[in-house]
Order: sequence, then C-alpha cells, then structure tokens
Amino acid sequence: VSGAVDAFVRNRAGQFSEQQRYGFSLLGPLVTAFAVWLHGQRQAMPGARLVFLARDMYFARQAYGVLYPEEQTEYLRVSRQSLLPALLQLPMEGETLELAADALPRQMLTRGEIQRYLGFELPPQPEDGTVFDLRIRPLPPEVQALLRELSALSKTPAGANVWEQGRLVHAYLEDRALDRGTVILVDIGSGGTTQRALERLTGAALQGRYLACDDRLSRHIPPRRAQAFLFDGAPADLWYWAGQPMLELFLSESCGPTV
Repeated sequence: VSGAVDAFVRNRAGQFSEQQRYGFSLLGPLVTAFAVWLHGQRQAMPGARLVFLARDMYFARQAYGVLYPEEQTEYLRVSRQSLLPALLQLPMEGETLELAADALPRQMLTRGEIQRYLGFELPPQPEDGTVFDLRIRPLPPEVQALLRELSALSKTPAGANVWEQGRLVHAYLEDRALDRGTVILVDIGSGGTTQRALERLTGAALQGRYLACDDRLSRHIPPRRAQAFLFDGAPADLWYWAGQPMLELFLSESCGPTV
C-alpha cells in the first residue's frame, strides 16, 4: 500500500506549485485518513455527535464535510486557556487543582506571567524574581498555594475580568449541552487536558478522539474514552512533537483566541 501511494504522489504531484504538492502529498492524505478513521469511530457509536475542537481541528472538520456531506458536525470554540477562568471559580483542591496546573503552559513562569495568561487585568506590579516551575509533578507546594490564591483573587473586584470570562465560558458550554447524549470530541491531541477540563465543567463523559497523544492521555482518561489515530494509538515519538507546532499552523483556523 505504501508503495502504491508513493507512486501515485510521484506521478501526479508534478503539475502543482510547491505549496500544492505539499498539501497533495502530505497534509491531504494525513487529514483524509484521519477523517475516515473518525467516521468509523462515529459509526461504532450510533447517534453520537461529532464535535471538532477549535482551532486545530478547523481543517479536519472541513475535510470531514467534503467526505461525508450528509453528516452534521459541530465546532466548539474553546481552548485550554479559555477554560481556565471557569476552572478558577471551582474549589481549588484535589483534581481541580491539578487540572488547572495542567491547563497552564508547562514552563517556568513568574507570577505576573501566570496572571496575564489567566486574564487578570491588574496594574503593573514589580516582580520579586520568583519563578514557578509548572512542569513538575506532583505540584510543588508553592504552585498549589499560588493557584489557590489566584482562585480567591478571581472572586474579588481585582479579578472581575477573570470572573466575567468564567461566566461567559459557563454560559457557552451550557448552550452547547455537552452532557446530553454521546459526544465525540475531536482534537489534535496530547494529554487530553481540554477534554478533562470540559468534563469537569459540564459533568459530561466525553469520547475523546485525537490525531496523536502522549503518555498522559491514558493516565488521566480511561482508554475507552480517549483514543488516538496515529502510531496505533500509542504515545507519539519525540520527532512528532518536534514538528507538531508547524502542523498546527497548517490545520488551524486562522483567527485569534477562541473564547
């Protein structure tokens, strides 16, 4: 099969521009195969809603619509970052505390950088030089304390903007009714953080279907509710993650933040 595909690409791609050849020989087959796999997943769950997650799955939804024009699909305009204000309104303990940390960038950030990422509109404050390492698990005590502090701050006048964003997220998710029926959530994938956040906020038990995943996915979500297409569903190799940021640029809807 791989030889036939290679021969087809080599014989037919020469008539196109460089950009068209790239789409024809690499991106097109990848997204088409992913859409066909998703169709099979949906057929195995009669009546399931197919919900593509913004922004990385914009192109995948378009491809699915070309292949299966008779089927209805949905597009959910949320991201990990956009869900954080809503998570901050919950008691910041246990699973919610860990989930909020997972939704933040896995980097070393100052308090001010974390506050800006969460959407706080505060006057500039001098940094004391403290850096919080958000890559460490279990969460360091200082990160846990900071998240509890910021959760409390979001419920005060100083956090009014974050509270309002959380309210908008709750209203948007309530309108989408993810807790009704079987919902297949489609994303480019890594550790399933967005799926977990949506489940925590809506009470739904979603069916996550991903282009690829890392080893966090099976640790946090039962395999029957989270599966990946590439690498036979196993965690993707390091070379894949090195190239995924560029893949996201090709697949994503060309607009700004999603909330």
